[in-house]
Amino acid sequence: MANSSVSGKLGTVTGVTGVSEITRWNAAIASDALDATSINSAGWREFILGLQGATGSLSAFGNTAPTVPTDGSPTVTLSLKTDAGSSVTVAGDAILNNINIESTVEGVVTFTADYTFTGQVTAT
Repeated sequence: MANSSVSGKLGTVTGVTGVSEITRWNAAIASDALDATSINSAGWREFILGLQGATGSLSAFGNTAPTVPTDGSPTVTLSLKTDAGSSVTVAGDAILNNINIESTVEGVVTFTADYTFTGQVTAT
């Protein structure tokens, strides 16, 4: 399995209300290596690219507790950037899980969640 990890501090979440700014995120993109060894491999293992997927976590803040979609389409759209300059952007539809909400200062709500991308993920 081939893995690639990236992290950053900027981005947007579409489909969740109450989130003003993402302050930290990380993403791990994994690709399965499928054994394609045959009798013609001359004794060497050969592999082909299999299924790919990505998971990660994020921290954000806002002025209200985030509302996660519950209308039968529980995905959100994530666009995560490593920084404000010439950055890497990881984007796609995702399912949020393990959501934690905390409010320690009046008017400010912090929010952390793990996510799993569903479908194609772009990393540009």
